Amino acid sequence: MDLTSEVFASILSPVTAFLPPRSTSQVSEPAIASTTATATRLTPWQTSPLNPQSRLDSLDPLPNPLPRTSTPQCTCTSTTTTTATTTTTPPCRGMGTNRSTRTCTGTGTDTDRAGASGTCTTRSNTCAGIVVAACTHSWQIDAVDGRGRLFAATPRFALGRPPLRVAVCLPPIEAFPRALRAVVRPERALLCHGGRGTPGAAMGKVADLEVGRWLGRVLHAFAHSQDSNISNGEEEGHWWWDLPFGSVIAVNFGGGGVAEGRREEEEEQEEAEAEHEVCLVPGAGYAVEQGMIGVERLKGMWAGEVAAEAWEGLRVVEWERLQFTRQVHDVISLVGLNDDEKGGETVAAFKSVLQEQKYMYNELKMLLLLREHPNAVSRPFGVVTKKGRFGNRRGVCGFLLEWFPLGSLRETLLSIDYDKAVPMAQRVRWARQVTEAMIHVNGHGKAGFYPDLKPDNVMLRENATTGLLDAVLIDMEQRGGWYSWSPPEVAYVEYLETLVDEPGLEEGSLREETLQLLRAYYSDPEWKPAAASRRYDNAIGGFSSPWQALLRQREAGGKGKDILERAQVFMLGKLLWSIFEGQPLVRCGIDHEVLRDPYPDYELRSSGKVKAFPEFKRTPDALRRLIRACTAGAPEWADSQQRLPGVVLQGGKLYPARSDASSYTAGDTLDAARAFWTREVELARRFVQEAIDARSQSTKDRDKTAPHSAVSLLEQAQSRPLLSEVLRELDQIEHQLVSKLLL
Repeated sequence: MDLTSEVFASILSPVTAFLPPRSTSQVSEPAIASTTATATRLTPWQTSPLNPQSRLDSLDPLPNPLPRTSTPQCTCTSTTTTTATTTTTPPCRGMGTNRSTRTCTGTGTDTDRAGASGTCTTRSNTCAGIVVAACTHSWQIDAVDGRGRLFAATPRFALGRPPLRVAVCLPPIEAFPRALRAVVRPERALLCHGGRGTPGAAMGKVADLEVGRWLGRVLHAFAHSQDSNISNGEEEGHWWWDLPFGSVIAVNFGGGGVAEGRREEEEEQEEAEAEHEVCLVPGAGYAVEQGMIGVERLKGMWAGEVAAEAWEGLRVVEWERLQFTRQVHDVISLVGLNDDEKGGETVAAFKSVLQEQKYMYNELKMLLLLREHPNAVSRPFGVVTKKGRFGNRRGVCGFLLEWFPLGSLRETLLSIDYDKAVPMAQRVRWARQVTEAMIHVNGHGKAGFYPDLKPDNVMLRENATTGLLDAVLIDMEQRGGWYSWSPPEVAYVEYLETLVDEPGLEEGSLREETLQLLRAYYSDPEWKPAAASRRYDNAIGGFSSPWQALLRQREAGGKGKDILERAQVFMLGKLLWSIFEGQPLVRCGIDHEVLRDPYPDYELRSSGKVKAFPEFKRTPDALRRLIRACTAGAPEWADSQQRLPGVVLQGGKLYPARSDASSYTAGDTLDAARAFWTREVELARRFVQEAIDARSQSTKDRDKTAPHSAVSLLEQAQSRPLLSEVLRELDQIEHQLVSKLLL
C-alpha cells in the first residue's frame, strides 16, 4: 500500500476495524523520473525547464543554465502552453505582473484549503526554476511533523531574529498531481522524524529530500514575489514580520482531480496545467495569539498549587530578545539569548506548542511544581511573552529549557555500534536514573505522574564529574503516549475514545453504544471526548481521560490506589527492554511507530538485534525477570506466539507482516490492519465492560472462564512491582556488576 494521508485513518487507527472491504487490485506506483543523465548526451527534455526533474534541481545549477542578463529577470514558462516554447515576461516587480500569478486576501484558518481564505500567490510550477538564477532569497527547512505535511521553514533573512513559528502546510499526498508526485516524492516526508529520516531507510535531512528541495524552490519564488511589492522605506521581508505568531503558509494545487475514463494524453495535459497556490494564512496565528495567557493570570490560576517561590526565580523574557537558529522538533526551537545577567549568549531550547496550547501550560505548571532532580528536566529559566495583535497584551508563548546537544536515548539506540559503544554498566546506570526520575515525578502533589515514557523522551547529558552519560527525563505535558508503549488498561480505553471522537465512527448505534460504555467506565453520564482546543483550563493531571481515571483511583485510596504507579511501571519495563536489547522501537501493535521503523524486517544480520518485544538476546537473566514482572498483562505474553505488527514498512510502502512484497496488494495490507484492529477493539470492549462489572459484582460472581478477562488483566497489573521495588532490584544488579569488575 502506498503511503498517503489515508494511512492515519485506514491503517493506524482503531477505526480501521469498521472500514468496508477494499479492492485487492494491484497498486500502481507513480513512475519515478531518473536522476541520472544518459551516458551519451543530455536530451533536450533533460535540460528543459519544463522537465519536473530540472525544476526539482533548480536550486542546483541546471545542466544548461539560461544566460544571465545584466538586469535580473523573471523568465516564466506558462503551464498552459502546449508547446515547448518559453515566454519572457517583464521583471516580477509586483503580484499580478506575471499572468501566472494572482492574489487574494483574507484571514481564514483552514490550512487544508487555505487558498480560499488567505493571502495567496498562484504561480506556474515552472516559473521558479529560472527565477532562482537571478534572485537572492533562500529558505532554511528544518523539520516536518509526524504526518509529513507541516514543515518548519524559515527565510534566511529571519535567522538570528525572533522565531515566528510559521509552519508551511502541504496538501495531502494524494492531492499532488501525479507527474509532480512521482518526482518530488511527498510521501517520504512521512518517514522523517523532526529534521532527519530514520537510519537505514536511505533518508537524510528533510531539506535534502526531493519534496524538501521542491518546497524550497516554491518558497523562494513566493518570497521574491512578496518582496517585489516593497514600498519606499519598507524592510525586506516586511510581509514576514507582519504575520502573527504561529501563522501558516499553505501550498495547494489549483487543478482538480482527473475524471475516470479520460485518455492518457488528456490526463497528462491536465497535470501539466496544474498550478500551485502559496497562501499566507494569518488567521491561524491570530488564534494562537488569542489563546496566550499572561503571566499574572497564570499565577492566579495556579495560586493554590504552585508556590510563590517557584515564580521568584523565573525570568520573564520578551520574545523580541530571542535569536532563532533552527527548528529541531515540532515544538522545540534552538535559540540564542543575550544574557545580560551572566554576560554572553545563552543557548536554549524554546518550547512552544501551537496546535493545543493547553498541553504547554500544563507542562509549565508541572515544571514549576517539581523540585530539582539531576535526572529530570530542570525548571524553565525563563517564560517567553509576546505582544498579541489584539489588545496589545502580552501572553506566554513558550518557555526556555536546557538544550541537550547529545540528543535523545532513541538516537543512541539507533547507533549501529550501540552494543560496542555502550557497556552494560552504562545501561544499568540509565535504567536506574530513569527509575529515580519517575519516583521523583510521582512524589509531587496530586498530579504527579508520567504517562509518556519512551526513548524519545529521555535525553543524554555528560556528567562533568564522572565523564559518563546521564539520562534526563523530559516532556511533562501529560498527554499520554503511543499505543505500543501504553499499558493495556490505558490503551484499550484510548481505542474506544478514538472511536467516539470527532474523526472516529459515524453517528449511529455503534458510536452511541461505545459512548455509553465509556460513560459507565468513567462513572460520568455526561462524559464526552474533549474537543481539540487551544484554550487552557487548569485541569489537574493533564487532559488524558484514561490516565485521569487512574489518578482518581490513587486519590480515592483503597485497593486501586497503586494502579496508576503500576501502569507507569509497565512503560518502564518496555524502556528497560529497549535499553538492554539496544532497540528504539518495541514493535507492539500498529501505531505511528510503524512509520519510524528503520529495520522493518526486524533483524539486521550485521547487528543480530532482536525482532520485537518481548524477545530477548542480550539482556542478562536477572533483568529479563524484572522486565517480565514490570510488563505483566502485556498481550505479547498472553499470545501463543509473540504478537508482531499487522503491517510493516518496506521500501516506502506498507505491507502485511511476513508478506511477500512481490505479490503485495493494497487489499492485503488493509485486510491485515482490519483483522488486527478488529481483535484489539473486541479486547478493549471486553476489558471496559468487565471493569465496569467488577465494580458492582463480587469476585465469586465474575465469569472466570472468559479469555483475557478484565479481572485477569487487572490482577496482572496489580502484580507489577512498584517503582521503589524496581529501583531496589536495579541497585542490586548494578552492585553485582561492579563486584564482577573488581574481581
